[in-house]
Amino acid sequence: MKRSAVFAVLVAVAAPLVACTPSPPSRAPVEKAPPTLEPVRSPASPAPSGDSAKRLAPAEVPIGLAAPFAAPVPAAVAKNEVGVGLLAKGKFAEARLALDAAVALDPSFVLARYNRACAEARAGDFAAAARDMTAVYDVDFVGSRAHAEHDADLTAFWASAEGGAVTAKVPAYEARYQRVIDRGLRALLWAGGGGRVQPTVLRVGVFDVATQRFVAVAPRANKPVLAFAGAALPYAVLVTGEVREMLGGDLDPGQSLDTLQTYRFDTSGAPTSVAKLGGAEAHQADWGLAPNGYVFHAFQPTLAAHGGLTVTYKVAPSGDAAKLAPPTKRIHEEREELPADRASYPVRILAGYNHWGRVIEETTAGYRFHAGSENTLTPPSGRPLTIPKGIGYFRAAPNVIAAADGRQLLLVWRAATLACDPAQTIPGRYKLARVFPETGEVIPLGEGAGAGFGAFGSDGKLYVQRDRRVFQLSDDSKTESPLPEGVLFVPPLIDAPECGF
Repeated sequence: MKRSAVFAVLVAVAAPLVACTPSPPSRAPVEKAPPTLEPVRSPASPAPSGDSAKRLAPAEVPIGLAAPFAAPVPAAVAKNEVGVGLLAKGKFAEARLALDAAVALDPSFVLARYNRACAEARAGDFAAAARDMTAVYDVDFVGSRAHAEHDADLTAFWASAEGGAVTAKVPAYEARYQRVIDRGLRALLWAGGGGRVQPTVLRVGVFDVATQRFVAVAPRANKPVLAFAGAALPYAVLVTGEVREMLGGDLDPGQSLDTLQTYRFDTSGAPTSVAKLGGAEAHQADWGLAPNGYVFHAFQPTLAAHGGLTVTYKVAPSGDAAKLAPPTKRIHEEREELPADRASYPVRILAGYNHWGRVIEETTAGYRFHAGSENTLTPPSGRPLTIPKGIGYFRAAPNVIAAADGRQLLLVWRAATLACDPAQTIPGRYKLARVFPETGEVIPLGEGAGAGFGAFGSDGKLYVQRDRRVFQLSDDSKTESPLPEGVLFVPPLIDAPECGF
């Protein structure tokens, strides 16, 4: 069995990666961000029915990334790379021509539009730079602002009258984006990569059902691996690394997890903490995440002659490096698990279990499930509920996800596919059930292959992920309306016929 994963070293907050970088015109060629999912304008998919689908007043133009969610056109990506290279050499006119071509090939390619604004600013065409920066802020304000405000290519622009006019709009952008972030469905965008390949596009933030737009709360990341934005945490999580074939039972040699970044659900666009990971192969890397911080745990069975080395890091996502607790390192004869106390760690990321049906788990604190001769679920109110057998998996406790008012619950069971059958390509299974604690009603929502998950929106509507698609459920659970492709709660499971042990 192949092994791998991670040591961890905590570091101060790192700047987000964007193509234009704060350096002089004579700087060396710039490292570019990977192709990303950033439509500027395109027709929105039909909105699901129900109260949550009410449209905004005509006076308020929708903001955020628009469907269809897809990676940029390859030819546009190539032109963007040429333009960035020319910009780095100080050839601003030639850079503008290449970036004009990139935008013409794919008007939805926001990174190319941002880079063109940089070239326009360097060339002194501040009016054109203002148009492009406004277009960028209209769709990806939170994901672009932190870098744009300190980008040396835009320094002269921000000092100009045209740049000042864009800066004057920032408070309005902040207010509009915060309204969407507050009402939106916490989710991620996932595109490209195929069944076993690292995603081409991964953004974390909220999906606005009313406008069918996605608002990212984090900038574009180089080499994204997985992300999560759940109700149990006040921050979004983004993990980067080099995992060419995604995550299997273990991480393969030569592959790594590089950083775990956290972002608040606000308009700052800056990480509140960054844990830098890497340097050693390990059998497994787990995170236990809580509202006030998280624990990173890596197990390396080959570092010690007797037993393995367990490395644990405790992090407070406060943005203050002085508050980061020092790591603890211990030699163990046996592997040490993360604490099982869900009240302490309501979210868990299991980085080495992508095709075992368990990547990210979330449980609302205060609910206890007893699996035995009779399955019972006890909510914080203390009134036990009977969960009929057959709805879940035998003697298995589900994750319990509660609506904000506690009047609805979603139960999520997951099962691993462990048989080493070359013909077997199901990477795991799930079962779902909807529970109304006040009446005791339990509604089976079926089962399926792949990733199963769910969440309640700010409007109280239930949304469930079935493999690679999210659906909005009607109040009576009889109909399901799909959200646009690419909107997910958790990363899809890979198609892995081998058992992964």
